[in-house]
Amino acid sequence: MRHIENDANLFSKAKLAASNTANPGIDFMFTPQGDTPVCNQSCNGCYYFANYKPGEKAISSGNIPNLALGLAESGYHNLFLTTSELLLASNWEELLRATGNKYVNTNGRIIVTRGEAILDRMANAGVEQIVITANITRSHQSLNLVPQNVVETAFRKINSYNASHPDNTFGTEATVIMTAENYDRVVEMGDYVHDVYQANAVKFIAYMVVDGKGGLPELMPSKLQLAMVAEQIAKLREKFNLDEFYVQRGGSLGTQGLTSEKLEGLCPAGDALRSVKSFAEGAEVTPCIYIPQVRIGQIEGGKVVIDAGKLGEFTDFKTRALDEGLCPAFAINSRSSYVNS
Repeated sequence: MRHIENDANLFSKAKLAASNTANPGIDFMFTPQGDTPVCNQSCNGCYYFANYKPGEKAISSGNIPNLALGLAESGYHNLFLTTSELLLASNWEELLRATGNKYVNTNGRIIVTRGEAILDRMANAGVEQIVITANITRSHQSLNLVPQNVVETAFRKINSYNASHPDNTFGTEATVIMTAENYDRVVEMGDYVHDVYQANAVKFIAYMVVDGKGGLPELMPSKLQLAMVAEQIAKLREKFNLDEFYVQRGGSLGTQGLTSEKLEGLCPAGDALRSVKSFAEGAEVTPCIYIPQVRIGQIEGGKVVIDAGKLGEFTDFKTRALDEGLCPAFAINSRSSYVNS
């Protein structure tokens, strides 16, 4: 495994942490091909497709570089790429350059089919970290994720590439989705990521059905189950040297079990981060990719214009949700005010 001590740029969260109210980030929602949302997998409850209404056009990958330039001129310098499968875009290297990203989120299919050729291209594009969603079958069989053998093969190909390119290796991370069925298996799944994937890091996030669209609502973990996840993550961190295997908890797990220091800046939605899926005049600006139903501004003359009143309403809601221990997106999507017990 790659030694990751002090390698701050390795983690996708580093850039997010640099966003703040004075220098907010913009999360681009776009399609990798054409102007219609597409993917090479159909996962239950996917937040990406939940952001689009039937027949709604998406930002084309070809438009991203010019939009990024325009946003930079407007004062937005922390730009994030959100799509279904980045490597489906013919210009994905250009997108990384335009937004300054050094990591790629992928489901692993294209790494399996293209192998060393695509990894060479990633290395030449300056990619430092590859993040793949885990499929640990006993824990994820209801989610219709990329098949377990495909994910394992993708990690195996990356690890083999790293072994033969010691001067230019990728950091690797597996994203593990926590549900009402696997909330008590954190340590087991962390071990799996460490032993089978041989990844450098693991990140746990909560399963959400966004805006009631598709998915399996019964798999959304309860507040009590999320608290149990937090306890197990603490145990997993004690088990490993974090310089060798980093254990990360995503903000969607809420605030339970966090220290006051960790609470600061936990949720950048709205004030330090905005989400955009269209630059058509009047298009919505939302606080977060997980809550497309909340509008805090709109596009006016090609610029992101924030409505102070609507942002204030959301910020107040966010504060109350976090005080209750829940990620605001999870609180909204659970349809239960702040408590899903």
